[in-house]
Amino acid sequence: MKLRLCLILLLAWTGVTLAGDALPAKAACCAQTASPDGAEKVLPAESIYQLESDWLDAQGVSRRLSDFAGPVQVLAMFFTRCEYACPRILAELNTLADDLRPDEQVEFLLVSFDSEKDTPESLATFAREQGLAPERWQLLHGTAEAVRELSVVLDVAYTRLPDGMYSHASVIHVLDGQGRVLYQKQGLGGELDECKEVIHATAEKNRHSEARWKEPGSK
Repeated sequence: MKLRLCLILLLAWTGVTLAGDALPAKAACCAQTASPDGAEKVLPAESIYQLESDWLDAQGVSRRLSDFAGPVQVLAMFFTRCEYACPRILAELNTLADDLRPDEQVEFLLVSFDSEKDTPESLATFAREQGLAPERWQLLHGTAEAVRELSVVLDVAYTRLPDGMYSHASVIHVLDGQGRVLYQKQGLGGELDECKEVIHATAEKNRHSEARWKEPGSK
């Protein structure tokens, strides 16, 4: 079942990146998320939030990716002992965070490659040392199987090296409120203007969608 889901998500994601528009859902899937008025909404087939793997956040709380539905999510895979690529990825994410307006519902999601070393406690220490505010940033620890599954869906190649370090692609993903990949910045360096534009536009679209969900006259 999980292999079939990965194939569906990979095909859907390919449609987003090559054609520029998300593929329409072929069939309704079972995963659901709550809208602002409390009503449940079915996630689209191409949503990465369809993945059912369990994760732990930096506080040791069990999470699923669907828990992060709603706000725009800017996601990157990393590991805390990384000395070259990951600090540069984090610097770019901080630049994107600094560009946000206070009213924009955008969060940042860091998912570790390192299932062995990056325990919730290690992630909490890293977040504290880097000044990553928990109201804006979430860090996730998963099993090796969960990490591999997510990396396949997001097309982020990585390899565990003999010394326990990781060689990996450097990719920043922008997800809409339903977990669809709208944009990927691949590689280190380069301009962030296009990424910023996608984040702002998606946050604005989300804001209008939430307004439509509310009853007329509600606060």
